[in-house]
Amino acid sequence: MNGLDDALLKREFQVYFQPKIALDDYRIVGAEALVRWRRPDGIVVRPEHFLPFYEKNGKIVELDFYVFEQVAAFFARNQTLGRKLYPISVNASILHASDPDTVRKYREILD
Repeated sequence: MNGLDDALLKREFQVYFQPKIALDDYRIVGAEALVRWRRPDGIVVRPEHFLPFYEKNGKIVELDFYVFEQVAAFFARNQTLGRKLYPISVNASILHASDPDTVRKYREILD
């Protein structure tokens, strides 16, 4: 796919937060982090058009860590501003299960 090889290096991926809503009173109880590729021409590419490629070539692991870093930075900014923090779900590829350093890498990001 044209440009996808460099998209992660150029930080062209954006993280969006889809709210999780309590059904009983409609309050926000959390969110899920969603990733989209915003190409330099401004077109936003949905994940089904890039995730299979990244899963096939193993770059999905790097993308997962990138998304986690963005969520951690979001938490840090909001904590500094004194805003209420909500749990945010972040997806991770099964490829992380075969890497013994996965937990260490996630903890480094959190630190």
